[in-house]
Amino acid sequence: MPSYPAGTPDRIPHWVRLLDHVLALTIACPLVSLLWCGGFFLTDTYIYPNDKPFGYWLIFIVGTVVLCLTGCRNNMVTGVPFMCRHDRAELLFAATTRFHAKSYGSRLWSFCDQLFSIFVVQPSVILIWRGLWNIQDYTLLPKDPVKSANISCLAGTLVTIVLYLLQDSVAEITLALRPCARFGVELVWQQLAVASSVTLWRGQWVWFALIFEELASMWFVTLAAGWILTILNMGGLSTQLGAVPDPPLDIRTDVIRFPIDYVAQIYKTHVQYTALIKQQQQQQPGQRLSTSPLSKPLLKTNRGTAKALYPLLDEIQLPLPDSLPS
Repeated sequence: MPSYPAGTPDRIPHWVRLLDHVLALTIACPLVSLLWCGGFFLTDTYIYPNDKPFGYWLIFIVGTVVLCLTGCRNNMVTGVPFMCRHDRAELLFAATTRFHAKSYGSRLWSFCDQLFSIFVVQPSVILIWRGLWNIQDYTLLPKDPVKSANISCLAGTLVTIVLYLLQDSVAEITLALRPCARFGVELVWQQLAVASSVTLWRGQWVWFALIFEELASMWFVTLAAGWILTILNMGGLSTQLGAVPDPPLDIRTDVIRFPIDYVAQIYKTHVQYTALIKQQQQQQPGQRLSTSPLSKPLLKTNRGTAKALYPLLDEIQLPLPDSLPS
């Protein structure tokens, strides 16, 4: 789970944050789950070998231990429903590495850093997910896939909602703890989140497998999910964008609150852009500029899309402020 500044801006209304979480749970999560489901079901023979229950628990524990020892446990939860945000160019085209070796100016160390992310961090995440997933396949009504899918969807959704509701309180309490205690609470929180994600994804995947039995239909919905995510500027949610390093324990960084701000960014840009238009109108009283929602960019960081959809943004010739106006 990537760390980010504690909380969302205070001036963003609660209904906007609520809408973000509803969007993450009901739209972004099924779309990304469907996209991954298609790719995995097309190669399920290689992805889900039958292992004994001991093996399921073993790979889950190994994955967790490796991520903790390498300082990359935040990578356990790096997708929906605990992340929902716009694609950002700096994330899509410059994947994060564990040791930031690229800044040292050495191509060899940078290459090794990338290899570490690909062959240590990501496989460890897969071990955790596979372990939890296979445990449920083995124990949760294996002979009744319909009931098993229903229970997974219901349990995953309920736990996710509970974590949504508790994140602010847990974050405030955790930041006041000592480093070792904070590490323990954060690890338990991340384990709950990843277990909830796996449970919810598993239920949805089972349903997708039952609904789209034909190979052609699976190809179609997989491609459709990819296009819809691209149109919504959410394509990055379907990928593992490098390795997210854990913050030092001696620095109080909020890693409890989930990075869910798709609608919040739209709202924030809406307010900022309206303020800029009004400022320009005060400087040039004779110029009439629209302040309707249709004339505002969707996201300030996606300036390519904003420029194509909202040419008015370049006419203002003013930088977008970092904070909301008072």
